[in-house]
Amino acid sequence: MNILNNKNGFSMVQIMMAAGMMGILSLGMMKMMETQRKSAKSVKTSAEIQSFYMEAKGYLAKSGYCKKTFEDMTIKEDEEFELEDVLKPNGKVLYKVGELYGDRTFRLTSIQVSGFEKDSESSGIMKLHFYMKKIGKSYGAKEYMRYIKIDVQVGTKGEILDCGTLGSMLGGTALDGTQGVENMEVAIKDLQDGKVTEETKKLEKVIYNNKQLKSISDSIDSMKKTNEQMKALFAE
Repeated sequence: MNILNNKNGFSMVQIMMAAGMMGILSLGMMKMMETQRKSAKSVKTSAEIQSFYMEAKGYLAKSGYCKKTFEDMTIKEDEEFELEDVLKPNGKVLYKVGELYGDRTFRLTSIQVSGFEKDSESSGIMKLHFYMKKIGKSYGAKEYMRYIKIDVQVGTKGEILDCGTLGSMLGGTALDGTQGVENMEVAIKDLQDGKVTEETKKLEKVIYNNKQLKSISDSIDSMKKTNEQMKALFAE
């Protein structure tokens, strides 16, 4: 009997070829499934890192979070330094270097401060960098960096008095929710109407210390004077 050519079934060569093809197909399927798994994990981690960034930005816009984190610290222009954590107003840790975040898909590897630049004698802007590293195997970048611009109020010796995300500060105090925004809108209206209140005084100080806001305010005043002159001219 010829075992290499069995008329009642497959030959040994055919069986070996079929087994080899099945092995190749199995490896291909396993490779494809691994690729899909890594791609899905990469997308998930990227989404969680973006969510972490937006969450951090939201917290640092709230009153007390940024101030507590930088309590008793001083800063000089272009100075760089690292933080171990970001704190809540009650002193408890919000984010800590070395901890896992998201669905334990990435680690916070470093928090760095850089690029402080004064825009007046008592205020300036700095960058708060969050460095993160993926955990496990996945496609795409292995390390990420996100930064948040921070408004800073400083004392005469560079001590940080208060801070918050860019645009969240009014008169040296970080806005806390809707009420703070409403207070600012009222202060702007009162200032336009010529009223003098504690809030309008704070707003005037912010405008005076910011070159761009001061320029806009001067332009508005100039337009008002021109309108008054036009009204007087047409009234004659």
